[in-house]
Amino acid sequence: MPAAAAAIPASPSSVENNLNQILSDENASASSLDKLKQIRDLKDKIATKVTRIRQTSQGAVYGQVKEISPASLTLTNLKGEIQITLNSDIIVYLRTDTGRKESSLVKITTGMNVSVFGIYDESKKNLDPRYIYIQSQPVRVIGKILDIDKTGYTVTVKENQTTTLVDFEKYTKTFRFNLPSNKWAQIGFSKLSVGDFVHILAVKDEKEEDRVHAQKIYALSLLTPALSQATTTESSPSSAPAN
Repeated sequence: MPAAAAAIPASPSSVENNLNQILSDENASASSLDKLKQIRDLKDKIATKVTRIRQTSQGAVYGQVKEISPASLTLTNLKGEIQITLNSDIIVYLRTDTGRKESSLVKITTGMNVSVFGIYDESKKNLDPRYIYIQSQPVRVIGKILDIDKTGYTVTVKENQTTTLVDFEKYTKTFRFNLPSNKWAQIGFSKLSVGDFVHILAVKDEKEEDRVHAQKIYALSLLTPALSQATTTESSPSSAPAN
């Protein structure tokens, strides 16, 4: 009976191949672990960012400028005084009759009305400003309607010895006082009449001195329909007393 075959020792090349395979598997495992760690770190960063976003919120404040310095802006409104910290990244706009145009912090002066938009911190008390809108200072036109241009949507208002051309815009709100109900009712441009007494809040035109763009118009007919009807009845021949 032949003797059992002796174990044949592995060749050096075979041993080297096995070692390389083992090392390759270990490197693959290490690479997978690194990728898993990177994914976990990314998830943690996203979760942290989401938490911060939830803890902050956009906000806005409106008020009149009481004080201004290179570092801060103090506003006053019905809630009291509000301190705004300024920085060089703030974008400033000036509202005009045609929309807005870019401005700068140096254009802001005391007495102006401004709107500040930004991000509140976690305490919800401090606003980090991003945008400031300088509101155009309104002017008042008080007088009687002298002429109405139905096509150009303008009215000419006589105030003492001067006349002002008033543009009726898409954003203009118009109200007429209703005597029977003793209330102001909103109306359209077509309901304005020559002879109406008007009180107009508007912004000046950038090019023409005697022209404004109406924001709100309050109209009052000096002769109400009821009074006009009574006057007509009294003056008609049929209502005159018989001789």
